Amino acid sequence: MLYDTILFGIWIVGLAGGIGVLRQKSWAPVLLELFCWTLTVLVVLSVWNRLRTSAPPRTLLILSIVLFAGPIIVVCIATVLTLRGDAARAVFG
Repeated sequence: MLYDTILFGIWIVGLAGGIGVLRQKSWAPVLLELFCWTLTVLVVLSVWNRLRTSAPPRTLLILSIVLFAGPIIVVCIATVLTLRGDAARAVFG
């Protein structure tokens, strides 16, 4: 129950940050970046846990991780780099 509440709070931070960026609020890039870093850490921890507990023929598991977790991490890194760029700083002041 506590973990579900914390996870829900993390998603609300991401939603608020995304809506704030669309509305060009000055606080929004901080929230969206916090969400991206948190999501990246959670995905990496989940991948590590799945790899650690799986049986030795892990070929399909590694393929599914690359196809699912890889794009999430790439999008999060791209979002953080975009939010730290000069154009974003000019827009959000």
